[in-house]
Amino acid sequence: GENTYGQIGDGTTENRNVPTQVSGLSDVVEIAAGGGHSLAIKADGTVWAWGNNQNGQLGNGTNTNSSTPVQVSGLTDVMAIAAGMNHSLALKSDGTVWSWGDNSSGQLGDGTTVSKNTPVKVKF
Repeated sequence: GENTYGQIGDGTTENRNVPTQVSGLSDVVEIAAGGGHSLAIKADGTVWAWGNNQNGQLGNGTNTNSSTPVQVSGLTDVMAIAAGMNHSLALKSDGTVWSWGDNSSGQLGDGTTVSKNTPVKVKF
């Protein structure tokens, strides 16, 4: 598929028309795909992301795209993930929900409209 931002995760930005293995990931238990970024949970409960990071949707404290997986900062014990167009979400085993990335419409649920490049706890 399209790989403009490195969302395939093979270390390139070349489009692919055949399945391609994501570089450096193993023991993956769940994946999610956003508009131009991808996410994975490893068996140890950590979250990894790659692709477009214009709004901080990779969650690693930068706004730099990555064509290989980077670990999302500060998240452990994650059970589920979801990816929006330009934001990401994680459900931890303690029942809390965390979000990061574009927040122009308040989609991170933290009571602001400021985008975040590291996870913030969703306020219920």
